[in-house]
Amino acid sequence: MASSKAKGRRWQQKIVTMILDCFTSLQPDDVRSVSMGAGGEDVLFSPAAREVFDVSIEAKNQESIGIRRSWEQTVANSNGRNPLLFMTWNRGDELVCMKASYYFTLLRRLEDERDHVNES
Repeated sequence: MASSKAKGRRWQQKIVTMILDCFTSLQPDDVRSVSMGAGGEDVLFSPAAREVFDVSIEAKNQESIGIRRSWEQTVANSNGRNPLLFMTWNRGDELVCMKASYYFTLLRRLEDERDHVNES
């Protein structure tokens, strides 16, 4: 049990690191991993972080991930934010599950940004 909690904690911390590496305007205090066993979201965001990345994250690092149950937990904990389910397993790929509508919203933002840069 302790090793599975440690594995989950490391995965949450890796997600935090990936977010901070991606959004360089954020400070380490803006995104932090929640202690294992705490209810709700697995990664907490400051108001500044919510401005750039308004999502709710559930992190799963398990050999057998029940997608439906994990997704339902992600949505239940999302507080109206865009739910993201980050999942991995031993020596497995690192995956993100999200609503298709949010995926296409992100693609539209990229397209709009590209168009804005090309107009400049």
